[in-house]
Amino acid sequence: GDASLKYGTIDIKSDQELLEEVRRQFPNDFILYKPHPDTVAGNRQMAMVQTHYYDLVTSYCHIIDCIEKAASVHVMTSLSGFEALLHGPDVYTYGLPFYAGWGLTIDRHKKFNRSRKLSLSALVAGCLILYPQYFSWQRQQSVEVEHILLDIKDGLQGYQEKPAHPGRVARMGKKLRYAFEALRHRSLWH
Repeated sequence: GDASLKYGTIDIKSDQELLEEVRRQFPNDFILYKPHPDTVAGNRQMAMVQTHYYDLVTSYCHIIDCIEKAASVHVMTSLSGFEALLHGPDVYTYGLPFYAGWGLTIDRHKKFNRSRKLSLSALVAGCLILYPQYFSWQRQQSVEVEHILLDIKDGLQGYQEKPAHPGRVARMGKKLRYAFEALRHRSLWH
């Protein structure tokens, strides 16, 4: 029932099919299968996947922890592929996510009307700075992305005093660095 799978995939449309293809391409690699959080939470039906296509399933490990340890990440249309681009492993796409076709991913399908390659900073600038419109709940008005980044940064300074989640602070810091770097690349889209 996911619209991104309904409209963003071509030939691989299920977890089972994705895992079969990844195992076919990488028969000797260790494959970690992470089901979608909505299925783990019970908001969607859990995919029935044969266990011989993966070596380990993890439902509760944070996705960024998995990405940071992976050599490659394989997705149909998942936003986790975009996250993986920010963290370094190779990203294989088997559908048509927004971040594919720019020369940053290894794409099964080439059905894109994209005539140029982008740097990661330019992709982040387009996706997180130029395209969206932001509203600040603190200011109660529409704002530029710089104001949102400052709001996040201010919120993190208070958050860093809480010792319970040091990994989350580090991950947010990494995203902030990419966002500030992307601000310098606004002109790449013009």
